[in-house]
Formats: sequence, C-alpha cells, structure tokens
Amino acid sequence: MKKWPFIFTILTLSLLALVSGMIYLALTAPLHPGQTLFTLQHMGEQAHLRLTGDDADRADLALTLADRRLADLAEATESADILAAIEALDAALETAVRRINTIPDPNQEPLYNQFKALLHRSEIVLSSLESDPDGKLLALASRLADWQEMASADEVVAQLPQQKNAPTLIEAALVPFLGEDVDHNAFPLTNGHANLDCETCHSDGEYANTATTCESCHYLQSYAIVNSLLYPETNDPWVVYPGHFSGACDACHDTASWKPYQFDHMGITECQSCHYQDTPAPQEAALLFVMNTGTAVASAHYSLECIACHSNTEDWTIAAFDHLDVSECQSCHQADVPEEHIYPGECSDCHFHTVRWEEISYNHANVSECQSCHQADTPEEHYPGACVNCHSNTEDWQEADVNHLGLYDCLSCHQADSPINHYAGQCANCHSVYNWTNVTFDHTNYTDCQSCHEDILPDNHYSGECSNCHTPESWETITFDHTGQTDCQSCHSEDRPDGHYPGQCSACHFTNTWTQTWVTHENFPGCANCHYGPSNHYGNQCQNCHNVEAWKPAGFSHIGLTNCLNCHTQTAPPNHYDGQCSNCHTTNNWVDAGFSHIGLTDCLACHQQEAPDNHYDTQCSNCHNTSNWANVTFSHNELTDCLACHEEELPPNHFVNSCTDCHNTTSWTQVTFVHSEMTDCLACHATPSGHWPGQCSDCHTLDDWSDIHFDHITYTDCKSCHARPTGHYRGQCSNCHITENWTEILHDHLTDCVACHTAPDGHYDGQCSNCHITDNWTDVTFDHDGFVDCLSCHAAPDDHYDGQCSNCHITDNWTDVTFDHTGYTNCNQCHTAPDEHFSGQCSNCHTTDNWSDVTFDHDDANDCRSCHQPPAEHEPGQCSQCHSTDNWTPLPTPTPAGQARPTAVPTATPTPQPTNTPMPTNTPTPQPTATTEPPPELATPVLGIELPPNPSR
Repeated sequence: MKKWPFIFTILTLSLLALVSGMIYLALTAPLHPGQTLFTLQHMGEQAHLRLTGDDADRADLALTLADRRLADLAEATESADILAAIEALDAALETAVRRINTIPDPNQEPLYNQFKALLHRSEIVLSSLESDPDGKLLALASRLADWQEMASADEVVAQLPQQKNAPTLIEAALVPFLGEDVDHNAFPLTNGHANLDCETCHSDGEYANTATTCESCHYLQSYAIVNSLLYPETNDPWVVYPGHFSGACDACHDTASWKPYQFDHMGITECQSCHYQDTPAPQEAALLFVMNTGTAVASAHYSLECIACHSNTEDWTIAAFDHLDVSECQSCHQADVPEEHIYPGECSDCHFHTVRWEEISYNHANVSECQSCHQADTPEEHYPGACVNCHSNTEDWQEADVNHLGLYDCLSCHQADSPINHYAGQCANCHSVYNWTNVTFDHTNYTDCQSCHEDILPDNHYSGECSNCHTPESWETITFDHTGQTDCQSCHSEDRPDGHYPGQCSACHFTNTWTQTWVTHENFPGCANCHYGPSNHYGNQCQNCHNVEAWKPAGFSHIGLTNCLNCHTQTAPPNHYDGQCSNCHTTNNWVDAGFSHIGLTDCLACHQQEAPDNHYDTQCSNCHNTSNWANVTFSHNELTDCLACHEEELPPNHFVNSCTDCHNTTSWTQVTFVHSEMTDCLACHATPSGHWPGQCSDCHTLDDWSDIHFDHITYTDCKSCHARPTGHYRGQCSNCHITENWTEILHDHLTDCVACHTAPDGHYDGQCSNCHITDNWTDVTFDHDGFVDCLSCHAAPDDHYDGQCSNCHITDNWTDVTFDHTGYTNCNQCHTAPDEHFSGQCSNCHTTDNWSDVTFDHDDANDCRSCHQPPAEHEPGQCSQCHSTDNWTPLPTPTPAGQARPTAVPTATPTPQPTNTPMPTNTPTPQPTATTEPPPELATPVLGIELPPNPSR
C-alpha cells in the first residue's frame, strides 16, 4: 500500500511537467508546423486562447497566433514543412476571423483592419512559394483573395463552411456498452458503412436522434474552393450542380460506391441536372482537377439540350444531329475551322453537304471582294488593289487584263522594275502608258532638284536647293536674292580675311553695296569681341574707362567701388592687411586711413594669434563687443552649433544632429522640427509592421504624405511591395517585366514551365520540359524508363482495368502482360462474375493460388439467397431465418395449426434500406404474410430485456 502514494506523486509530477511544458511552448513558440512536438505546442496555444479573458483579448491573441503561423510559413524550406505551415496558417486565419466576429460591431474595426493587413502580408509570402501538387497553396491564395474583398468579418465568416443541422429520425434505444453485436436494423451498415467507427456518426457519445438521410453526411462542402474560384458571387455549395437531381440519393448512389451506379433514363430529356460537369465548357484548365472530370474542353460546345445529339444513354459517343434547315455551323464546329481559313461568312455559303464536307460550291456572281477568301493566294509584293481590277474571269484565274488608263500609281505593281538610283517618284510623272520610252518632265514650279540631280552637284557647291539660284528655263543664268539674307557665312565662310571680325558679315556689310560698311557702337557693350587691349592692360570691358564718342581721354570713377584688389593687388606693402583696401582707406584721401570695428565680427581675420590658451575658438564677436571688450555676453540667437559647447550635456540616446534642428534659444522647451529636405526618416521614425523597410522619403513627400512616388528604375525586388495577381507566375516581376515598359514582357524560359503555363485539358500534368523544348515545341520526346504513372497521360480503353497500366504492362514490351494477384482481393474490378453467380467479390471464395479450391466463411452470413436457391415448394424467405451455418439440419419449431410463420421482423422495425446486391431475376419478391407470433429466436430476451407481449396472442 505504501507504493500508491509514490505512484500518485510520480503521476502528479508528470502531469505538472506536461502542463508546464505546454505552457512554455505556447508562450515561447520554439517549434514550427511539421516538427514532432508541434502538436503539443498547438494544444497549449489553443488552451491559452480558450482561457483568455474576454472576446476582444481572445481575438487579439488569435491574430497573434495567425501572425506566428505566417512567420512559420515564411521560414519553412522543406516541401513537407511548407504544406504543414500552409494548413496551419489556413486554420489560424479562420480562427482569427471567427474570434473577431464575436466582438460587438463598434469594436471590430481596428482588429479587422489588422486581419486585412495580415491577409496582405500572407499574400506576399504565398506569392514567393512554388505551387504544390495537391493545390493547397492555390486554394489558400484564392481564399485570401476573396477575403480581401470582404468589408467586414461577418462577410468572411459567411464564406466559411457551415455545419448542417441533421434531421432527427432515430428514436432513443438501449445499446450494449462497448458491444459489437448491436441491432442496427434501423439503419443497416452495409458495404462502405460496414467498417465505420461508431464515432463517425455518434459523436460525443450521442446515439439518440441520429440522422439517417444521406444528405446529413454527404453534402458538397468539398466544392467550396471551386465555388470561390468559379462562382464568387454565391455561397451555394450546390452551385457546381446548379440543377442537381432532386430525388433521393439512393436513386443513383449506394453504400458500395458513391459513384452513381443505376438510373432509369427512360423518358428523361433533361441531362444537365446530373451531367453538368460532363458538358465541355471553356473552364480554366487548372480547375479541372477539382471538377473531377476528364472531359476535353471545347471552345464553344452546342448550348442547347444534350438530347438533341445524344439519345443513347448506354453509349454517349453515339451522337446524331438533324442538320436540316441549319445554316449556322460555328456554334458547334468552331474548332474545326483551319487556322489559315479566313472567310468570315457562314460555312454553308461554301459547304452545302453535311455528310460530304469536302464538296465545296460558291457562287462568285456579282462578287467583287476576293481577299476575304484568297488572301493567302496573293503573291508577295503583288498589286495591293482589288483582284477584279486585273482578274475578271473566276473560271480562269491566269487570264489577266489590266486597263492602265487613269492608273497613276505604277509603283504599286512595278516597284521591282525601277532601275537602281532611279527617280523615286511615280513613273507617270515622266512616262506615259502610250509610249514608255518618250520621257518628259515638267519642271515648272518644281524646286526639289536634288531629288533627281544630286549626283551632278559640283564639289564644295552651295548645299541648298538649286532652284534658289538656277531656273529651269536658263540653267546658266544664276541669280540669288540676298534681300533679307543675314547668314552670309553659310556660303562665304572662305571669303573672310584673316583676323577679321568672326561674327556675321551682315553685322557690318550690306547686301546691296558690299564695300560700304557701317558699325554703330551704341548699346554695343562687347568691345573686346573686336578690339584687344595693350599688354597688362585693365582686363575688363573698355567702356568702363572709354566711351564711343571720344576714345581719349579715358577716366575711371572709383566712387562706390570697394573692390580695390581687382586692380591694385600688387600695390599693397609687404605683410600688409590682406583684406580690401577700402576697409581702411577711402578714395578721397588715401593717406588718411582708419579702421572702424563697428559691425565687424570677423575678429580672427586679424587677431588669430591673440586669443588666450584654451579659449573659446570661434569668433571673438560672439562674446565681446568693440565698445567694451571686458563686457562679455553671449547671444544664442541664430546660433545652431550648440554641440560645440554643450556636447557633454546631450541626454542619452538623443537625436544626434544639431540641437537647433528642434529647439530654439528663445524657448528651449518649445520643440519644432522642419522636415524640409529631410530624407533620413528612419533615423527617428520606425516603419509600420509589414511595411516596406526602405526610407519613407523614397516614396512620400513632406508636402503631401498621401502623394506617393517611387523611382522603380533598376529596382528588381518588386515583391517586397507588390502582391502578384491570382494565379500569376510566382517569381519576381522583374524576371519578365521592366519598369520603363511594363507591357513588354521578356522571360528566359528554362524548365519550370508549369509555374506560368497551364497544360491543356486532359494533358500530361507534369513539367512541359519533360517532353518539349523551347527551341522547337512540336518536337516531342519522353523517356518512359522507370515511369509508372501511365494514366497521367494515357486513358484506359472502355471497360478496361482502371488501375495503372504499369501494374500489368512494361514500356519495353507492351504486349507482354503480367499482373501479380498476390494479396489482391478486388477481383470484380477487372473480372465479371458468370450469370447467376454470387455477386460478391471472387476473393470471398477463391484464392489466386488455387482457383478451383473454393471455400466460403459462412459465419455472420445471412444472405443465403444471393448464392443458393431454395428447393421447390420451400418457404420463400431467407434460409438464415430458420437454418444456421453451424448446424443446417435442424428444422424450425413447427408452427401451430392455423398460424403462418412470419418471414420478416415485426412490423414495428423499419424495413432495411436496399443494398447494391442484385436480386436474382427468377426469384419472386417476398410478400408479407400475416404476423401471428414472433419466431422462436426473437422470443428470447436480448441482453436480459423482456420483449413486450405480442398483441395477437
């Protein structure tokens, strides 16, 4: 007995250690999805969430956990860890928005805004990941895109899967505790239901009021992702089957296989309600794996009822259509139109026979427009006009007759006939259609001589038009009107004498009398342009001393001039004050020199060496004044270099720039900061969470913060700011786009084709580069060695084994077929039982080692009639109602005279639902008989419970 306290202590300590470990993991979160103990951490986080105080705090914590899952996804590298992180992030986001939705509306907005920001960051992370084969990444990305469009948490929650209220049809019943032989006649568990765990239907220990309809468990919740992609405007889970058959599920389905196995099509003319997915439609190929169909997508399938073409429900490929009085072909045969076919009219204009399509007849009478059909027949560089201008005989196209009268555009046909370096204008300008060799050209009013005579121009000749000097009437007579011409140098640049004025001749000369020159110097300030001064002469403009009325004498007024050094830089005595002479001297009396310190603050210019040791090393005038040197004051007004004196007084972690950037000397506590021309915002301000980490000034301006501009030139990391569109290539935008011209897309195609391109419908879903090359797309090769997934490209023949071809065939020798039946029990998948044979699996009786050795375990088998027929005049019920497999010979207790034996359970027990086991066609349907008393085996109490008395006794 003493060991029990010890064991209890050990268990208590272990439990405390487990709880402490969960708490530690929940608070520190060292583990990530996909790691071994992450489930324990997740349990701790969820416990923390449930135990958090109010709804707002729980919502805030849920956002924190979702942000933590996003960080896990961003750090994940292995494929398995990425998939686990995607699932964890999806669940965390759903939990967060549900928690936000529990908060009263006025308090939801700030947390919902955080949720929307988290969605944006999640899209950025997802866009950097490669797509996964299971489509989880695509599904989550599409889901987030839909949530981004929602205005409230309530709208997002409305998109989430909702639990249905199951109908309550089963009454309460006593069942044995942990028993296996439960009387389940109210809802027989057959085939697919036979091996279900009890908890599948009876959750939380609830057995009473359990639903029995198919719809209570089997609803199209799995199509929610398809709905959000194809039909974002509705939340109806049945939208993939918009007109689903309204009858009971078991009219088509059974428990052996949910795939429909039976339906009486007799009299049915409306097919779409069940075969909506089988109708070819221009859906996105990437969604076909969700649609669960392999039907090829046509560009425009016939839009009316299926029965108009398909009338045979056994063989859908048998189709017939009455083309009588039908003239519009494109709605069905758009894909049959050849690429080079460009005739825009109806097919029936040329094709008049619906069976012999190659028979073509077209009435060309009164047709003058040929190009719509015969564009491809036009030779290169052919006459661009209408064909009928030359070809008028539709029976003999080679017969051509051209009337050139009135045709002046010769080059449209005879461009190649023009000699080299020939006149580029129209032939009709010189030639005529009557006599080609007789060439005339009217030069009247024609001034562009160079277009024909450029090669005749002499060397160094005037480069302008010949017509400026010459006339077509008399070429030797040359005249040029210089009136108004001022650009003499364009022709006479070589005629200027050496050292002559370099400007335009027209500045001094006249065109009517060249020798007479006239230059007015009035308002002409640039003397030095023509006149050079003596050596070492005053280097400025002459007019500062001279004038144009009288060059001599020259005078210079020093009044108001203080820049003496401009002229007298060499006249100062040695070691003299090197400042301006005018600081001490005046132009009225040079020898009377004085220096007024009033208003002068640059003391160091003269008194640099007079400052005491370790004295304030800036200007003396900052503290002293010239009136009273001993009276020292310091005005901080307009002083900005505070740190020169007060550097030691700077508080810790304070702004390191000048104090005056924020403070002023008048009121130190009044702090302002002028942000003009400031670009280093991060020195003071941190970026918001999830924001671009660069400088604020790279995008924002101080004048208008909402006015955002960013120089994208040479910038390649687009994904740091921009999220990609849904379904778009996940790499960097700069891999294909450039910032100068976004619509011009360039991409170096490597081998990962499916990152951008979707395979055609029903096509091999692997990488395109496994078969194709970018240099020659039509040259396709594929190495089948070691490849076992044949069905990804090749469809099995009708009624063929639906497993992988590689289970039986090999690529080296396709006709040599072998199959390893060892351990294989689903014989009916390939082999059909003989007529009137047992309809169950062959493996229930036969073995692959010895087919003729047949055994069957009859234990718990009560459907004897599926294999054995009763003797003549025998009771029509099941053998198992009277016989048992352990002892077949005992007969049931004789029925008292005048009473009939019942053939079924009492009428109070619901009739079992039909299964997929077919009844033999030659067996009459059992008819109910009068119930007088229960069979002997039902009179025995079950589990010690006394049955109620039979009212008929």
